[in-house]
This record gives sequence, C-alpha cells and structure tokens, in this order.
Amino acid sequence: MMIDAVPAMPPNVAENQVRALATTGKARSTVLPNVPTMTGYEATIWLGPMAPEGTPTPIIDKLNAAVNAAIKRPEVEKLWAAQGAAPMTMTPEVFDAFLRADIVKWAGVVKRLEKALEAHSRKDRERRNRAHEDVEHPKRRRGAGPGAQPRAGI
Repeated sequence: MMIDAVPAMPPNVAENQVRALATTGKARSTVLPNVPTMTGYEATIWLGPMAPEGTPTPIIDKLNAAVNAAIKRPEVEKLWAAQGAAPMTMTPEVFDAFLRADIVKWAGVVKRLEKALEAHSRKDRERRNRAHEDVEHPKRRRGAGPGAQPRAGI
C-alpha cells in the first residue's frame, strides 16, 4: 500500500498497475472520478513560494501577484486540470494562515504517532523481557511451577 500524489497516479490506474482505493482531498479528484475520498482525513500536495523573514511587503506583494497571474494563465490551468491539480491562489496573509494551520495539523499527527510508537515499543520491550526471563529462568515460566500439568506445545 502506498500514498502518492493524484497527478502521478491516473496513468498507473488506467494501466491496472495499481488499484486506487481512495484519494485524500476534500472532494473527488477530477482525474479519478470513480475513486472515493477518505472521510475524516485530508492530505494534499500544495506548493507555495516563501521569502526570507523581513522581506519588504512591496516585494512580497509583487511576487504574489506574479505567481497568481501565472497560475491563472489558461495553459497552466489546462495543464493542471489534466493532472487533477487544483490551483489555489491566495493573498500572502491567507497563505500565511494556511501554512500555519498545516504545520499545526501535521505536528498533531506526529505527536499521535510518537505516542503510538512509544506504546508499541513499550509492549515490544515487555515481550522481549518475558522471553528473556523464560530462557534464563525456565522454571519461572507460566505453568512450569510445582504441580503444573504439562500442556501440548510447551
């Protein structure tokens, strides 16, 4: 199983090289219309220019206007639509808020994964410790004490 960008997958799906189970956008993909979206989960690729902190506002505004104009060019819209990419034009302020919200979202995902991995590691350590005790102290094994009845498979 893998997750890949929608623009990269339609040729592979069409050639039956992969089977698309779902997309991760808010809406169905225009290039994979028969593939459902996952509910309660959103992960999409986005691109956005950034400038060093302290870049003068007039320069930011000029770059933003140029990028937005390029995205709105008919040949770019047509190319992106054919790939299933959805252009998102934003003001610098809206992009800043979008970026900060995305950082918060993925930081939360990382924290949940860290907790899950720690729980898994703890259980794995406990399992290894029990296995080590069984090898070091075979008489301490469960069911191997005085009066224990032999069981099949032990």
